[in-house]
Amino acid sequence: MANIYWKGEKEDFKKAKLALMGEVVEIYEGNFDVYSTRDDNGSCLELVIETESPSTPLERQEPRLAEWKKEYSIWMGWRFLLIMVPVGYIGAVINRTRREAS
Repeated sequence: MANIYWKGEKEDFKKAKLALMGEVVEIYEGNFDVYSTRDDNGSCLELVIETESPSTPLERQEPRLAEWKKEYSIWMGWRFLLIMVPVGYIGAVINRTRREAS
């Protein structure tokens, strides 16, 4: 079965991450980071943003970012997910866990 996520070539992760971060910094003022991860559908880019209320829809908190995200389900050949987390989560949990694993 054909799937849009497997069409074409993927850009190198570092290049895709830098390009994505360059776009997001123009439309989002909060803390964020980009990671490469895997799930049942293969590898993907995760844009993780910190927000005061992760359970509130993105459209109500960050309308510009929500509109921008609607345009992209693929970023430079990568499947692209946006994850909302509480303020402080990236430094306290994600980066700490990654440091401990390496």
